[in-house]
Amino acid sequence: MAYTIVIPKDKKIEKKLDFNQASEAELITFLLLEKDFFLLLENKIFDLINSNASIMIDYSESEAIKDSITIKKVVQALQKEDCSYNKDLEDLVKKIINLMEEAIKREVGIYFSF
Repeated sequence: MAYTIVIPKDKKIEKKLDFNQASEAELITFLLLEKDFFLLLENKIFDLINSNASIMIDYSESEAIKDSITIKKVVQALQKEDCSYNKDLEDLVKKIINLMEEAIKREVGIYFSF
């Protein structure tokens, strides 16, 4: 099963993505390994994202956070989360934060496809 987090490179591409017309070259894509997905799930990182963004990421969902205010709220919540007890988890959370900050910078959403 593929677990991906995607950011369109600009607003025009984001509109194409909404209709599944964006090419791979037009997207910033982060592929999660299955073990990484379950590490995030087991440590309730998706629960944290879900509660702060009012979405429902789980095993077989496609979700998006499209507004920068909500993305910033999720980034702040993730930054407060202490993941130092597990280096792999800490690295994954940092990567998700970096992707969200990139989405804010580009003024686009962040898309989760699981």
